[in-house]
Amino acid sequence: MDQSWKSEPNEEVFEAHGMKCEIRRVSWSGHLCGYVGVPESHPWFGKDYNADVPATRAQLDREVDIDKIGVINLLCANAPTEEATSIVLLIDVHGGLTYSSSGVDALDGLWVFGFDCAHAGDLCPVSAEKYGDSGYETYRDFAYVKRETESLALQLSKIV
Repeated sequence: MDQSWKSEPNEEVFEAHGMKCEIRRVSWSGHLCGYVGVPESHPWFGKDYNADVPATRAQLDREVDIDKIGVINLLCANAPTEEATSIVLLIDVHGGLTYSSSGVDALDGLWVFGFDCAHAGDLCPVSAEKYGDSGYETYRDFAYVKRETESLALQLSKIV
């Protein structure tokens, strides 16, 4: 199994597209998560990632990649309309949004949306070392998670 994850950072705080971001590694499994904090002035501040919000026709008509929405999110969300569409259906990020809550530490005072890299098909390196690597998963490295976090920041920055 590739050991490159052992030489990567376990966390990083940075800014992208005017949004404060953080990447953290989950210690018990070794996978990475990406988070973006939105300020109180953001329309989605305080909203759960499953909350219904207004959507534009362009958002509803865009091409969707199931791996960027998440199968569970897609199956559990209400049918989208311009009046009310679940936030999870409006954001394209690895595995779909899986987190929303008030920020802590570096993201204190912000409302945070996040995703994880522990979905079917994702390699969690600590778990793989402990229980074995099936050979079918892909490790989502720090550079990949940073790109996805930056993409999430860009999408959130465009919500007005």
